[in-house]
Amino acid sequence: MANSKKQLRVVFITREGYRLPGARYRAYQLAKILKGEGIQAKVISYADHLGGKDGEREREMDIWERAVLNWKAYRWLKNYPPQTVIILQRVHYHWGGPFLAHLSKKFPLIIDMDDWEFKENLGKLGLLSNSRAEMLTRFLLRHARGISVSSHFLYNFFSSYYPFYMPSAVDTETFVPLPFRPKENLTLSWIGTLHRRDNLENIEFLLPVFRKIRKSYPGVSLELVGSGYYADSVKKITEGEKGVRFLGWIEPDKMPEYLSSIDIGLLPLIQDIKFNLAKSPVKLFEYFACAKPVVASFRGEAVHFIKDGTNGFLASDEKEFTAKLEKLIVSPSLRRHMGKEARKTAENSGGKALP
Repeated sequence: MANSKKQLRVVFITREGYRLPGARYRAYQLAKILKGEGIQAKVISYADHLGGKDGEREREMDIWERAVLNWKAYRWLKNYPPQTVIILQRVHYHWGGPFLAHLSKKFPLIIDMDDWEFKENLGKLGLLSNSRAEMLTRFLLRHARGISVSSHFLYNFFSSYYPFYMPSAVDTETFVPLPFRPKENLTLSWIGTLHRRDNLENIEFLLPVFRKIRKSYPGVSLELVGSGYYADSVKKITEGEKGVRFLGWIEPDKMPEYLSSIDIGLLPLIQDIKFNLAKSPVKLFEYFACAKPVVASFRGEAVHFIKDGTNGFLASDEKEFTAKLEKLIVSPSLRRHMGKEARKTAENSGGKALP
């Protein structure tokens, strides 16, 4: 078995850089886990290694630039030995190079999905679809050995392809809790990207909740962390809000230090859309690893990890968010208990298959 592990080489292909959670948890972190098992694992990031752009700057690249990046990836991959497995993290413009290497070198191909990458109003007629991304994904899946998914929603969506359920497990050696100390003035925290309109809507949902909390507990503050297209809109709607601080982007390597300073994590997903149902709640796992209790919407993948009242709270509307936040604010012992249970969940949440 040890010899077969040494021969096997796994290459994760991602278009994004380490700074973005999709690449960080589905490529870099999983590669680290495999290395710990004695398997040779490497990440090829179009952003980190090949000169591509990611995040909000990805749209600046034209078709020619994207084609060149795919050719660079192919030239890199074609020199790998026969025992190489390619894992394509999401399906986007970066599929060309890995697929060409799969065809020419017969490397096994696995697709990894941790987000909803298709149109929200997906429509299908046989093999045809109103989403080119969906048709491309199914084309690649006909050539792939399998698909790994990060949510129960995606597991069901891709059920005909025998998916493997693999949560985006956080690095619990990097994200560690500090000894619990009761505080008088608590900090609530929302963390996320701001590339989509619904990100802004979730923050707009939080503001009236926080105003009600602030009336009864004036020492409580709310911090918002993130960047993207709607960052200026967040600055605008929070300007003049007492107790609210918009911190902008925090680099991933600084996130464990930041989380040690906050008390309660917030994860509102107010829209009943496929994107929210499919996405992997990586910020939930980071809060949990740092032993922070979380109040989250009763929606999406969070419901499979939060045991309401044990390691966090689930809430359906503004009234429930407010009431459950108040329970945590007034009770240091409840925050301590939920934090310990949250940490246990983070330690046990990695890569397990659904039956």
